[in-house]
Amino acid sequence: MQREQHHTNSRSQGFTLVELLMVIAIGGILLTVAVFTLQTSVDNARLRGATEALQGDLQYAQNLAINNNQPVYVTLTTGANWCYALSDTSGCDCSSTICTVNGVQQANDANSYTNVNLTSGNISGELKFENVHGSVETGISSSPATFTLTSVSSKTSKIYLTQQGKVDACSNDLTGYIAC
Repeated sequence: MQREQHHTNSRSQGFTLVELLMVIAIGGILLTVAVFTLQTSVDNARLRGATEALQGDLQYAQNLAINNNQPVYVTLTTGANWCYALSDTSGCDCSSTICTVNGVQQANDANSYTNVNLTSGNISGELKFENVHGSVETGISSSPATFTLTSVSSKTSKIYLTQQGKVDACSNDLTGYIAC
């Protein structure tokens, strides 16, 4: 009987340490890019959500005033722990009391939009939407009032509210909005 002879290559059939390190390095780079992209998407979504909520709630306050034939007040606290609330009575403080319109709570705050900051300009005290035309009777020192929302990555959106009650949003950083 004849024995088969096996010849072995001087090189084994596996990966070298250098090849393995290269794969790990490339994987690390791709993971870093993916995490950054995901964080940017989450950041943009929070900013967009806060913008749409404030814009929608200001329009809703105006509609409530007209449809219910009674004034609607909007109180606002700015900064990192911002909040705003709609109320059918003056003097509601969104940071310490439950504000309601027709018995239904109407409020929003920074807890819903982590890392989004709210500042405002041209606003003095609470806003009052009157019940005939939905215009803003008090609260705007000069038209338009400006609300600026800023994300942790310094992206911004703005909401403008005129004394006539017109609400517009813009952003140079988010798609789908007119440029500011």
